[in-house]
Amino acid sequence: MGYDLDEESIGIIKNTLDLINLMGKLKEDVKEELNKLLKVSCPNLLAVTDTLLAARLIRLSGSEKDLASIPSSKIQVLGAESSMFLSKRKPKYLPLICPSNAKDPGKVAKLISSYISLAAKMDVFSKRFDGDSLVNKLEERVRRING
Repeated sequence: MGYDLDEESIGIIKNTLDLINLMGKLKEDVKEELNKLLKVSCPNLLAVTDTLLAARLIRLSGSEKDLASIPSSKIQVLGAESSMFLSKRKPKYLPLICPSNAKDPGKVAKLISSYISLAAKMDVFSKRFDGDSLVNKLEERVRRING
């Protein structure tokens, strides 16, 4: 059962698998380097979000300072612009920001985006780390919403 492959086909398949593995390692290396950069430049934002979401929000807003000046309602839908034009009703939140098991995902997304906005403002304007207390307050408020 199956198909007999010649040596050339087997070599191409092996090379393709090697490239896929190399791309996975490269992605992890880039993520580690990005995490190091974000720990230095915006530790509060990194405490509230993860590395990839923080980087995506900074990229979508333009810069760290631009992210700090954006209201939390804009952060809530940042990245969902394309879906706004595809659907007849406006999305309430970017699915990456809101956990899928939330009882009221719109309210939780609003809360998380407000803490993201606060963390970005702290990173840009005050330069002091208070990420741990932000995360504790955020988790407590999400627990209260979810009951």
